[in-house]
Amino acid sequence: MEQLNHLPNARSLGPHLLVCAQPDPGHWAEVKAAGAIQVINLCEPKEYPYDEAKAVLAAGMAFISIPVAVPGGVNVDNARLLHEAMATGPSVIHCSTGNRVAALLALRAFHLEDEDIEQALACGRAAGLTKLEPLVKECLQAN
Repeated sequence: MEQLNHLPNARSLGPHLLVCAQPDPGHWAEVKAAGAIQVINLCEPKEYPYDEAKAVLAAGMAFISIPVAVPGGVNVDNARLLHEAMATGPSVIHCSTGNRVAALLALRAFHLEDEDIEQALACGRAAGLTKLEPLVKECLQAN
C-alpha cells in the first residue's frame, strides 16, 4: 500500500497494511483502489470529524471501530482486538495522529507475536510511535 504514503503520517508496513493519521473523506476511494478491504479506526467517536463509517462503507470497504482512549485504552485487550481485525485482510488503520495505532502494534508484537520488549518497541517506532512510547514501555515492562 505504498501508493498511499501521501496520507497524513502514513507508513506502509507491508503490502497489506498501512497505518496513518485521520484521512480526509476524499481518500476512501483511493484506499479501496489500493487494495484495502477494511478501515480500522482507533479514534473515540467524539473525535470523528465526519461520518467516517458512512464514507468508508460507501467506498466499498468494511469499517471497524476500536475506540482507544489514552492512557487506559492502550492495553493488551485492545491490541488483541486490533490483531483479530487485522487478520481478516488488507487494512488501513488510523487514529487522529497514528500514535495510538503504533502503540497497539507494539503491544501486539510483544503479547501476540512473541517479540521481546526491544523488538516490540522497534515495531511500534516503525509504525510511528512517538509520544506514547513511555506509556508503551511501562505496559511492556509490567508484563
